[in-house]
Amino acid sequence: MASVWARFGLGVRSGGSRATSPLLRPLYYQQGALRCHRTSLQRETQTSVTMSTTADQGATSGAARASHIESTKGNTAEAGELPSTPYADRNKGPILADALLPHVLPTLSGIVLEVGSLYAQHIEYFAQQTRETCPSIQWLPSDCTTDHFEVISQRCASLPHVLAPVQVDLMNPNWGQELKLTKPDVASDICAIYLANVVHISPWQTTLSLFQGARDLDKVSTVAMYGPFLEGDQSVESNLRFSASLASRNPTWAVRELEDVKEVARKQGFVLKSALEMPSNNKVLVFERNVDGGP
Repeated sequence: MASVWARFGLGVRSGGSRATSPLLRPLYYQQGALRCHRTSLQRETQTSVTMSTTADQGATSGAARASHIESTKGNTAEAGELPSTPYADRNKGPILADALLPHVLPTLSGIVLEVGSLYAQHIEYFAQQTRETCPSIQWLPSDCTTDHFEVISQRCASLPHVLAPVQVDLMNPNWGQELKLTKPDVASDICAIYLANVVHISPWQTTLSLFQGARDLDKVSTVAMYGPFLEGDQSVESNLRFSASLASRNPTWAVRELEDVKEVARKQGFVLKSALEMPSNNKVLVFERNVDGGP
């Protein structure tokens, strides 16, 4: 699942303790340059899960989404348990059952890379549920730093078809090329990329780099992303309010226009195959590589 909650610095509970930091810590900024700051990235990402899945809490408006940040105090874990977020557990079922299984996974053979795995709740669930139905698929978790690799490895330890996590930083447009150099055997077999609640709680550069990296990984045929999107004059009011709330916290964040994402994908040789409706005004966008070549 996307590394989303811990990005606002609202605190992360693990083993009974809570780490805190300033509410607004800029994402990817260091000395005026855009970079991946792991602590802020986690905090901002998990906030996206909180706000973009407010239907789980019975909230339907953008204002309710924003206020929900203030009332939700982070990830919980009893002593000895692995950290987790309730939002990842709520949306993993619909994403798999209504989008990935019927529309994405049946045609794949190889490695599915998840970008922004955080605590690996999505990839653990997907791997468990598809062990028998999709035996030709392996799962590859990733995050922009190695901070949660131990948690990811522990959570997926009993799943032999989940590979060791790799570092993928979408602020680096050359991440695909670098993965080919550092993990050639793995990179050469990545057939699809999956991410959830990432592109609206990160700078626009992450969307640009996502599809550039997908293009650079030769076997990638599919990119599937979950989250809220705007649709011009037809945009849902709650998503417009949500986008305004995001921008008030960080001017580089926004719920992205679907047409803008489609154009970025097109320039890198990917076309939108499906825009699948999900709960709480979210979608799963499924892009496929243009087999004709060229944008």
